Parts: sequence; structure tokens; C-alpha cells
Amino acid sequence: MKRLLATALLAAAGTAGAAPYQIMDPRTLGLGGASAAAATSAAAAFYNPALLATARPEEDFALELPTAALELSDPDRLRDDVRDFDRNDYISRYAQAIADLNAAIDAGDLDAAKAARDRMTASGNALLEALRNLSGKPLLGTANGGAVLGIPSRRFGASLYLNVWGGGAVVGLMSQADYDAAKQSLDALDQFDPNDIKTWSALADPTPDFTSRVSARFLTVAEVGLALARRTELWGGLALGVTPKAQQVTTIDYDYIARELDQAQIRARDGERNYSDFNVDLGVAKQLDDAWRVGVSVKNALPKSYDTARGNTIEVKPQVRAGLARATRWTTLAADLDLTENDPLARFGPPSRQLSLGAELNVWRTLLVRVGYRTDLAADTVDFVTAGLGLSLFGLHVEAAVGAGLDGNAAGGGAQVGFRF
Repeated sequence: MKRLLATALLAAAGTAGAAPYQIMDPRTLGLGGASAAAATSAAAAFYNPALLATARPEEDFALELPTAALELSDPDRLRDDVRDFDRNDYISRYAQAIADLNAAIDAGDLDAAKAARDRMTASGNALLEALRNLSGKPLLGTANGGAVLGIPSRRFGASLYLNVWGGGAVVGLMSQADYDAAKQSLDALDQFDPNDIKTWSALADPTPDFTSRVSARFLTVAEVGLALARRTELWGGLALGVTPKAQQVTTIDYDYIARELDQAQIRARDGERNYSDFNVDLGVAKQLDDAWRVGVSVKNALPKSYDTARGNTIEVKPQVRAGLARATRWTTLAADLDLTENDPLARFGPPSRQLSLGAELNVWRTLLVRVGYRTDLAADTVDFVTAGLGLSLFGLHVEAAVGAGLDGNAAGGGAQVGFRF
């Protein structure tokens, strides 16, 4: 079981798990995720391609290489239960108490048998509680890395990008058979006469047959996309955008029984399936005046479904988001709202519908300071706060951002280096 938990933590640290609306760059992370109307030419292809045709004069040619962002979440404080499990070594203590009891019975030592019975009762009840605490608690997150070449304008814009993104979850799953077997061995103690060692009989140790397991399910997508946008005469200058993208999709699905992990060799190909696919993002945007802008984006407009090596299904569904932004020479204020309720990719955890708010201060087009806030309107999760900085000198542009859940159970970060002229 300890190896099971270690595997879960390592997998979660190495591959982020699923948040429905993925943040692709540190500026958007710093703004709390607000992007449908506030993304710049350096990130419009990720969030709303129509923004490439609503560029402000200061938005020029952008080359971002690389850009990356990461978020991890532990909503049920699994890490605390993992520490408790490792520190107390519940399975070994229970197995040792059973062995001591059987040895005392074989020796006909009633006092030693009673002492072992007490240890078995205490360690068995603790094991049952620990198994309940660990079961069904996911480690979640997202991660991505890529490069962008953006060329915006007031009428027509284009952006070429390469990106690899992924999401999923790792979750410990308690076997009901394990729980029942441990409970039955505890209940058998009630049959023994505490005053007559002859009524005591040896008990089988159920722990070698435990089938509790760790499940890890991820989706990774490597894609190349070309975002195109044009400002039309519709409704006084509505901008339309489209991003066709070719994708290489990989599903990763592992399921290892705890007692076999010591001998298991995790080979990537055993749990992977690969697909070549195509999808498209859509967007509309409207500049209301010199400051205000609205936008609506549809990410992954073509619903997709991918089978895993273990017969599960990972779905990629359209995500619709609306945004409002006010940008002046010195400040940007932005708000986004998911118009769809989005399921987690790995089906571990609740669906989400996010509201994102962000603010940016631009100091002489050199230093950019950002703060953001994100809340989930569909799930009882803790709110997320963010902060970020950008520095632009002689065409070199550097971004960084961090975020955290208000209860300390979620964290994120991002960085980006690029050139803008």
C-alpha cells in the first residue's frame, strides 16, 4: 500500500491532472484565467482567435518560445492522509499483530494472546479507517508547453502555434473485498473465550491478498494550429476567428494492484493508445469603443471520444466561454464566464463552471503587474487567487505567474519568454 501511495504521488507530480478550462500562458494565469476578451496576440490562438483582428496599436508581432503553465489540485487533502498512512504503517502493523496472535495461540500463552488480540483490534480498526480516508480522493491538474508566432492587426490577423497539453487524475481506490476481509478477521476475535486459550484458533492474514489499487488516467495532446481572424462589417465590426488544428492524441490508463507494485514494471506502452485527429476552435469578438471589448470562444468545437487501453473512455467536449474586458493605456480589467458546465477529462472529480476576474497595471509598457481571482459556480471548491509579472525591454518579453487555492490545496505556476516588435 505504501508503494501504491508513492506511485500515485509521483504520477501526479510528473503529469498534471484535469481542470476543465486549461490555462496556457502565465499572463492569463495572472489574470485568474480571464482570456476570452483580454488575450493578447501572443495568446489569442489559445483562447479566442478572433482577438487577432481586434489588436490595439501596441500589440505587434509576437514570438513566444517557450510558454508553459501548470496547475495541481488536492481538493480532499489526500497528501495529509498519505503522510498519516506512511507514518503509521497500518498494513504492516496489522499483519504483525495477527502473526503475534497466532504465535501465542501455538504456544498456549493466554496472556500473550490477549495482548496480541488488543494490538490486533487497535491496528485493525486504524487500518479500516485509513483505507476509508484514502479511497476516492483524486490528485488533479493540468500542464502545457508550447511556442507561438502571432501577427495581429486591426482587420486581419494570424497566429501559428505548437503546443503540448495534458490533463487527468490519479486516485486511490479501496477494494471493498479488502475492507471486508480485514473486518471479518477482526470480528473473529469475538468468538474466543478470554479465559480459555483452547477456544482460540489461528487467523489467516488477509493483507497479502489485498486488491486495493491506484488508477491513473491522463490525456495528452500534441497539436499544431493556425489561427486566422478577420474583422467584418457585421454589427459594426464583428471579428471572426477560427483555429484548425492537427492533433496527436495519447490516452494513458494504468491500474495497479497495491500488493503487486513491488514487482510491477511500469511500461508506458502497456497503458497507452495513440490517435491522430483534427479539431477546431472558434471565436467572435467585438470592440465596443476604444476601451471595451467582448468576446465568445468555443474550444474544441468538434466533440471527441477516445478509448483507453483498459476500456475506459476519455471525452473532449466543446467548451464555450464569454468574456468582457476594458483596456486602456495603463490598465486592463477582464472577466470571463464558462457558458458550459465542463466535466473533468479523467472523470475523477466534479464538473466545473468557472468565473474568472483579473486586473493588469501597465507601467510605461515595461512592467506589467497582474492579480486574478477564480471561483467555481458548479462545484463546492475553494476559490483560487493569482498574481503575475511581465517585463518588456528592447523587444524581449518575460512573463511569470503563480496561483494558489485559498485553503492551500491547489497551486499553479507559469513562465514565458518571447520577443515582441
